[in-house]
Amino acid sequence: MTSENVCNKAGNVCSMARLKDIAVQLDLAVSTVSRALNGHPHVDERTRSRVLAAAESLGYRPNALAQALRSSRTHTIGLVVPDILNPFYASSAAVLQNHLEQHGYGLVLAATENDPVREEQAIARLRGAQVDGIVLVPSSSTGAAPSPDGTPLPVVEMNRRSRSKIVDTVECDEAEGTRSVIEHLLALGHTRIAVIMGQSKFSTTRNRLAGIRAAMSAADLPLDEELVLTGTLSQSWGTSAAQRILTMRPRPTAIFATSDQLLLGALRAAREAGLRIPGDMALAGFGNREWAEVCDPPITTYLLPLAEMGMITAQLLLARLADPAHRDTPTHVRLTGELKIRASTAG
Repeated sequence: MTSENVCNKAGNVCSMARLKDIAVQLDLAVSTVSRALNGHPHVDERTRSRVLAAAESLGYRPNALAQALRSSRTHTIGLVVPDILNPFYASSAAVLQNHLEQHGYGLVLAATENDPVREEQAIARLRGAQVDGIVLVPSSSTGAAPSPDGTPLPVVEMNRRSRSKIVDTVECDEAEGTRSVIEHLLALGHTRIAVIMGQSKFSTTRNRLAGIRAAMSAADLPLDEELVLTGTLSQSWGTSAAQRILTMRPRPTAIFATSDQLLLGALRAAREAGLRIPGDMALAGFGNREWAEVCDPPITTYLLPLAEMGMITAQLLLARLADPAHRDTPTHVRLTGELKIRASTAG
């Protein structure tokens, strides 16, 4: 049933706290105590407060397994991300966890290393663990395939989108973001702009490239494909790509790194080459890390709305969980970030 130890006055363990112990202490029915602890709307606030206070004093804790068996809910949510060491996903996980915990759900984390096979395996394990829903940053084009036995499971894709037509999605308007950065650099007189990007198999990369093309086209300028370098979303690739850019002739006058990890790598390459920013090379980023603001000079960055993305993702998933029988059209949310112009481009 329930667990946790009830201690006598000497502090020795004498029994296990149960709903019945709370009911006896307060002279209430066990059913009333249960409804109060589970937030039932038909329990008045005075009674609920008395029950919660008694539960705290007795050290009562609900038995999660028993609750899951009774309700067919485990109150856990799976979060599948490409890289747990990437600060972007670590921040997203923190926002999600905070919001979900307020509604009684815990978070189970799985990392795929951008491997579609590992993603499929992670989703299968989470289904096997009977999580109530999944938040997925897809590394594959298919996303979370339906359960083999047809059991419905709410899924919300965050930051990236797969080709799935049956899941809710929350993403940033990547194209608008990169377009605004390129337009800023063009307005400063830069026409030879090098871009460091992730792999084109991801929706985020494709959308960011679309925004860059749109900005160049609007300025009647061709996009030199040699100036667009794609690779892994890592600091090491950011450094390698920036080093390659610095050997180009004529050398680009600006570098746009389209993720925080890539930006950090590009910054390292510029420092190692002894370049003055923005005197020798303008530098812009795309993400939401605090260190970009305290760099010397501070880095111009398009800020992604991470907190809002995490909050809306949690809200969409909780709405699906609250009404699992409802099967309306999937919701697609696209958020707008903010361009923060700083000294790395403004001079």
